Amino acid sequence: MAHADRVHVAGISLRTRGPVDVATVHVTFQPGGSTGWHVHPGPALVTVKTGQLTLHRAKGCRTRTFGAGQTFLELGLADVNLTRNETGTVTETVVTFLLPVGAPTTVDAPAPRHCPQ
Repeated sequence: MAHADRVHVAGISLRTRGPVDVATVHVTFQPGGSTGWHVHPGPALVTVKTGQLTLHRAKGCRTRTFGAGQTFLELGLADVNLTRNETGTVTETVVTFLLPVGAPTTVDAPAPRHCPQ
């Protein structure tokens, strides 16, 4: 659990309304593997270590692919999304979550009807 409620370092500002849990996980995606549609109770910073990962966002049905060395942000409860390895090789990521104390890292969400699967 982190206790700093304001951080300003290297042009980055972070402010919380109280303590937060910080969790970092290593996620390996096999070819074709995905997270399923989901949200996070707080922001998640995803860094692709090897391979490629495609992010599908329900809002606007937007899709973007990230390669090794690239990072993207999942924006919390309002950001319903699915990430998938759409390549023929393994993809490895490191994900850092900032969460309300005691919250799970991921919550399943229904697939959006308006976006192609």
